[in-house]
Amino acid sequence: MSSPSFFGKNGLLTVLILAITVFLSFWCFISVGYPVFLPAVAAFKIFGANIAVLRFVAILFLLGFVLVFYFLSRKLYGAKLALFSTLLLATFSPLYGIGKNFLGEVPGLFFFVAGLLLLAFSEKAVRKSYPLIIFSGFFLGMAASAKPIFLLILPALAVAFLLNWRKYLLAKEGRIFTAALGLGVFLALAAWVFTQFGGGTSLERVWAHYSNPYYVSDFTPVILSNLKRFFTESTPFHLLVLFLVSVWFFTKRFRKGEEMAVSEIAAWAFASLVLLAYFRTAGWYKNFFPGHVLFFLFLAPGIESFLESFSLKKFLGAVIFLAVVIQLIPLWQENSWCREDAPTAFEPYLKTIPADKSVFFLTVPQIAARFDGANFYQYLKMSDYLKMGEENLERMRRGEFDFIFAPQGVLEELSKIPACYEFQNNISKILIYQKNPASACR
Repeated sequence: MSSPSFFGKNGLLTVLILAITVFLSFWCFISVGYPVFLPAVAAFKIFGANIAVLRFVAILFLLGFVLVFYFLSRKLYGAKLALFSTLLLATFSPLYGIGKNFLGEVPGLFFFVAGLLLLAFSEKAVRKSYPLIIFSGFFLGMAASAKPIFLLILPALAVAFLLNWRKYLLAKEGRIFTAALGLGVFLALAAWVFTQFGGGTSLERVWAHYSNPYYVSDFTPVILSNLKRFFTESTPFHLLVLFLVSVWFFTKRFRKGEEMAVSEIAAWAFASLVLLAYFRTAGWYKNFFPGHVLFFLFLAPGIESFLESFSLKKFLGAVIFLAVVIQLIPLWQENSWCREDAPTAFEPYLKTIPADKSVFFLTVPQIAARFDGANFYQYLKMSDYLKMGEENLERMRRGEFDFIFAPQGVLEELSKIPACYEFQNNISKILIYQKNPASACR
C-alpha cells in the first residue's frame, strides 16, 4: 500500500515551520522532531520560505544518508561489498520517492547511520576517544528524536549491548564506553522532550497518539491484512527477501562464533523491530521504509555468504548485477519523479486570485503552502482525534469564504461544502469551488 500524498505532509510542515509559535501546542503530535525541522527553519531564514527550499534540505539529507551508508558498510564489510551495497541502495526507487520529499524517514536514517558509523570507529579504536563516543550517542539520540518510529533505536541498542555484555557491561572500560554513549543519547533525547513536549500538552494524550497513531481499536484484521501484503504485493515481498538474506547472514556468522560489532547488531535489530511495528499500522509502505533501507546494509554481504556456502563466490558480481537490473525496472518505469505535481500546477492559478478575496483550503496543506496571499484559512484532519482549524468549517457553512480548495474523491470533506459554492475547476485532482453571491448558504 503506497504512502499518502507526500506533498500533503510537505505542505503541513511548511505551514507549521512558517508559524512555529502559533502551532506550538501541536508540535507534540507532528511526527518529526527538532533534528528534522530545525535545519528547515534555518534554510527558510537564509533562502526564504517555499517548497523548493524544503526540497533542497530533503535532498541534502538524502545525499548525506547515502554517503554515511557507504562509509558504514565499508567500515564493517570492506570496500568491495560497500560499493555493491550502495549500488543496490541507489537503485531502490522508494529511496527517491520518499527521500526527495521533506519527511522524517531519511533525516532519521542519516542521523542513525552517522551515529552507527562513529560507533563503529569507536568500537575498533585501540585508544578510546570518549568525546567521539558521546558524539556518536548524540547522533543516535537525534535519530531517535527525528520521528516516533526511530524510538525503536533505543531497544535496538539495548539488544546490541546485551549480546556483547561481557565486553561492554562486565569490563570496567566497557562500562565507561556504554555510559559515555548513553550520555550522548540522553542529551539528544532531553532536547527532544523539551522542544516537542514543552507546550504543556498532556503526556498521557501524547503517549496514546504515539503508541497508536492510527487509533486502531482491533489490531487482528490490521495485522492479518498487512501480513498478506508480504505475499501479494511487490514492495513488501522485496522487503521480505532482504530480511531473509540478513537472517541467513547473521545466523551463519553466529554459528561460526564470529564476533559482531554493536553497530551492525543495532542496525539489524532496529530494522527488524521496524518490520514488526509495521504490522499494527495502516499498511503504508513508508511505515517500514527505514527498516527496508537498512536491510540493504546486509544484502551484498548476505549474498556473498550464501554463494560462499555453495562454492559460488566467484559469481557474486553477476548476482549483484542481476539484482541491480531487477531494481532498475521499477525505477525506469516510475515517472512520478518527473511529472508536474499538483502544487506546482496550481501556482499560476493561485496568483490570479485577487488579494481581497478569502480562500479556504480544506485538507490540502500542500496547496496552501504555495499560496502567497495573507487572507486564507485551513482545516486539516490528521486523525479522528486530532483536527486543526475546526472553527473554519463553521465559517465555511456560513459562506464567509470566496474560494474553497478540496481534494477530489474524499467524500467526507466534499460533503461539508454548502450549496452556495459552485464547482469551477479540477486541477490535478484538487477541486476548486467559488461562492455564488446569489445563492444562500443556509
